[in-house]
Amino acid sequence: PFIRAKPTSGSAKALVLAHGQDLRYAKAEAQAVAALYGADVRAGAAAGKSALRAVAGDYDILHLAAHYQPNAANPLFSKLLLAPGAEPGIENDGGLALHE
Repeated sequence: PFIRAKPTSGSAKALVLAHGQDLRYAKAEAQAVAALYGADVRAGAAAGKSALRAVAGDYDILHLAAHYQPNAANPLFSKLLLAPGAEPGIENDGGLALHE
């Protein structure tokens, strides 16, 4: 279910997430990928873990422009650093670990 057959040209639905204030080219990268694929873009605070989890299954291509934090001692806890969540009562620092 995680690997899909290669879609025919032009039929792939893409999502681009860009987060990281110090990633100076993330926004330009997101715009370039979006133009190439006709992708939906979520940037800054909208590029969070909750948003990604909610819609990722609706897309054929996911392009993420974000920091990565490796965990050499326990690689399953390496994570992408996305926008922190703002859901009341839910702790969400924006880190999306490999095991999730």
